[in-house]
Amino acid sequence: MHSTNTNNPVDFPTPYYAMYTDFGNDAVHSIVRMARNLKMNWNQVYDELESLSRRFPNDFGEATDTAVRECVYIALGFDKENEMKEYFDYLVELRDSGETNMWGAAPYLEREFAISRSEARDILLAWFDSFKTN
Repeated sequence: MHSTNTNNPVDFPTPYYAMYTDFGNDAVHSIVRMARNLKMNWNQVYDELESLSRRFPNDFGEATDTAVRECVYIALGFDKENEMKEYFDYLVELRDSGETNMWGAAPYLEREFAISRSEARDILLAWFDSFKTN
């Protein structure tokens, strides 16, 4: 679901965040972009939504409504963290067991979670990436 924002100079559709207006969706999208760039956690993002709602109650009072929060939470991928945690915990246990070299762990993920080979590979690569330091 996208709204068409005619004020956008490049005329890309603004993502829908359950705000009452395109103007509201634009404001929330600014927070989402900032959160991605700064790698903000959920509490920091929520503080920004709350601040927006508090500072401009007539225009953005709904910024902390449940529907808006859920849209932002999903847009930022916070809904995937618990799912990945389950996979990552399994991979740590598998590594600690010494049963396989971790480069060969994808088939174990496939069997344990009944997922496709490509999903298992993506999860394994995400797990490897989680050890990278910035």
